[in-house]
Amino acid sequence: MTSFKDTLSDLYDFSSLQAEEHGVVLPNFKGRYVLQDLPAVIAAGDRVCPPEVEVQPYNFFEEVQPVKGAAAYLLKLILHDYQDVKCRTILRNLAPAMRVYNSKLLICDIVPTDTQPYTQKILHDINMFFVAGKARSVKQWHALMEGTEFWTERIIGLKNPVRSIIEVVLQSYHK
Repeated sequence: MTSFKDTLSDLYDFSSLQAEEHGVVLPNFKGRYVLQDLPAVIAAGDRVCPPEVEVQPYNFFEEVQPVKGAAAYLLKLILHDYQDVKCRTILRNLAPAMRVYNSKLLICDIVPTDTQPYTQKILHDINMFFVAGKARSVKQWHALMEGTEFWTERIIGLKNPVRSIIEVVLQSYHK
């Protein structure tokens, strides 16, 4: 039996290549890998996952996270699609599943900077307009966590000039 500390829950990523690349992206990860998405997306069955990937239906707007006490919960390119109110609903449904001292929320998302090329900024703005989403600055990511159970521990820039990892913990751990 795999313990909670060996579990990674990847939310809403079934339709992407993440599951297929599991062994490439996390070659040394030997724990439980749970890939979650909407029931309809999973039922469509257009992706085949490796046997070590557990696929689980989950609606993060309507349900509390069913994977309890995972070492990490991953939201990859999700929150930029939604306004703050919807994002806080997602966060509120995730918080009860997390362990105070052992769980982290890893958000891989867009964090534009002032040094980003102008054309790149315009393309992101256009994309966000069509999905009613929001590319948040560092300050806006911190503001999003206000009024939730979460605290932004750090933001790590990636080689991709636009994406970053936002590492988040429960506020009760931070205090």
